[in-house]
Amino acid sequence: MGINKLEVYIKEANLHVQRLEDVLKRLKNIYPLTQEKFENLSSTELDTLDTLAFRFAKLHY
Repeated sequence: MGINKLEVYIKEANLHVQRLEDVLKRLKNIYPLTQEKFENLSSTELDTLDTLAFRFAKLHY
């Protein structure tokens, strides 16, 4: 793997980390997540959880 390709991967990973930090700030008031809280999440909060899962998964590629 060349240095340029590695730099691209690091840049992409940093983007996901930044987005994860933003998402975690927005979700801090629902944690710890209980079944009751989960069942009462707004569609915006569910979308934010989806973003969290997506970005976290992208870091593992």
